[in-house]
Amino acid sequence: MARRKITPKRIVKLFKAKPALLVVPILCLVAVPAVVVAVTGSNLSKEKEVSAPVVKQEETKPAETKPEAVATTPTETPTAPQAKPTPTPAPTPPPATPEVKNPYQYGGAAWYAFNRRTEVGKPVGTTWVAENNWLYYAQKDGYVVDTTPEKWAIGVRPGGSTSLIAFVESLNADGTMTISCMNCYEGWNRKSEVVVPSNEVAAYKFIH
Repeated sequence: MARRKITPKRIVKLFKAKPALLVVPILCLVAVPAVVVAVTGSNLSKEKEVSAPVVKQEETKPAETKPEAVATTPTETPTAPQAKPTPTPAPTPPPATPEVKNPYQYGGAAWYAFNRRTEVGKPVGTTWVAENNWLYYAQKDGYVVDTTPEKWAIGVRPGGSTSLIAFVESLNADGTMTISCMNCYEGWNRKSEVVVPSNEVAAYKFIH
């Protein structure tokens, strides 16, 4: 079936035959502008919303807080280590005099004189034999022998078989001399202590 060509005359003829068909175009003419207006208004309201001036809020700066003062500990300057004082060593005691066995006849004058000199730290020789030989052997062994009396010296009064050996205990202010001896005045193994008068001191020789 061939399609008919729509002409204005045919449209007018159609609407005359069926007037109800005019309602649709009229409604379209009324409704389309309204829709256009509604859409346009909606777009404008959106543009207004978009283009509304933005109120710039001022940035609030945080309150400045001053840094708290930090207590600083003063730095100690290192000091060079001080040298420790060297302790003074205790003095070394002198070596003890070795105990020497008394070689002389027990209870005699030489035996007693040997013991007394050992007691005061001034020992004498061990080979001086009898009393009348002490001056000779003492001088030979390097001891000082003279006529000057001295405390703790050995006083020898020469006399051959009657020679006397004594230990000088002290020198007195009046010129006398106190001596001690054994087997000299009171017999064998007996100690005597006598004061020699000042005028008799010169009769002695002394082993220092």
